[in-house]
Amino acid sequence: MFWSPAFKVLPHLFLRLTQGMTISQPREEFERSLPRSSLYPVTLPASEAAESINITVANFAVAQKRTFPKLDEIKVYLNESFLVYLTFISSGVDFIEPHTQLCIPKSLLKLGRDL
Repeated sequence: MFWSPAFKVLPHLFLRLTQGMTISQPREEFERSLPRSSLYPVTLPASEAAESINITVANFAVAQKRTFPKLDEIKVYLNESFLVYLTFISSGVDFIEPHTQLCIPKSLLKLGRDL
């Protein structure tokens, strides 16, 4: 299963989050209700998140120089998608997800809103 942020951010952060969430995806059961706290808006359609799977696969590859030229040959089909809100804790200038320890600089979230 591949994970992707559901919001737009700069490409290098998007790739880091996609890889980190895919490697360290939560194993526990998800809560079915939304928290009462404010939620960051969803700004990335599932179809665009699916398009990022090719580049995520290529970045996992050991032989990237051979893999990247073949990205056009990789066909990805989205069978289903789920929207999962992860809880990030505000810590100084960053948001940190406790399970994965992924860090999102608050300033980059602001830049992502303009993408």
